[in-house]
Amino acid sequence: MFRILVFGHADFAEGLTCAAMQISGGHAALWAINTLPDDSLAQLSTRLQVVLGETEDAVIVLCDMAGGAPWRAAMETMRSRSGGVLAGANLPMLLELLALCDGDVALDMALERGRQAGIEGIQ
Repeated sequence: MFRILVFGHADFAEGLTCAAMQISGGHAALWAINTLPDDSLAQLSTRLQVVLGETEDAVIVLCDMAGGAPWRAAMETMRSRSGGVLAGANLPMLLELLALCDGDVALDMALERGRQAGIEGIQ
């Protein structure tokens, strides 16, 4: 079992999670963190740590893009946690991970399947 956190610029995270909940019917293992234009990397890391502190489960963090502040905060924070970070988050990636998060799929396999679903979702 793992949880999913969507972390991205502006309202990206909330928008993506709302779309996924509309399609999948909602899920308790899903969180979103939006960012503000003046958020510092330290502020983002702190917000991420607060949310991650709510669970001992592994967490897969989906970021909107590699290299951005949310991704940098996630990469740094997740070094000391069970889980992983994927960049380039899209709806197919998130829906695939939601389908897997309560099952017996190994974390590395879930990360790969999420990554692959994200790639295949681009046409």
